[in-house]
Amino acid sequence: MDYLKTWKQELEKENEEHQRSLENFINEREMLQSKRNILNEIILQYSGDNSIEDFKVHSRYNEIISSLKNLENTTHFELEDKLRLKIHYNKHIIGKINLELQVQ
Repeated sequence: MDYLKTWKQELEKENEEHQRSLENFINEREMLQSKRNILNEIILQYSGDNSIEDFKVHSRYNEIISSLKNLENTTHFELEDKLRLKIHYNKHIIGKINLELQVQ
């Protein structure tokens, strides 16, 4: 039964890694959305100002928007869904392993 315990530990470790990745994706997306919203408010407030392009360069606005687009693209959401699905399936396997270990 040691092989089941080992397998369970591997699956739990894998789930922890997947969960951390998901949390990092979500946290980064939320951080970039906040930055974008703040910068957009400033840009809107000073939209007639000639120095707005300098402000965008200084604040790295285009980099923030580009990074956010990468995190909000369909492929990235599909990756997040695949990670969630892997976690879901691993939990089912872990549950079955736990039942098997209780029987033994």
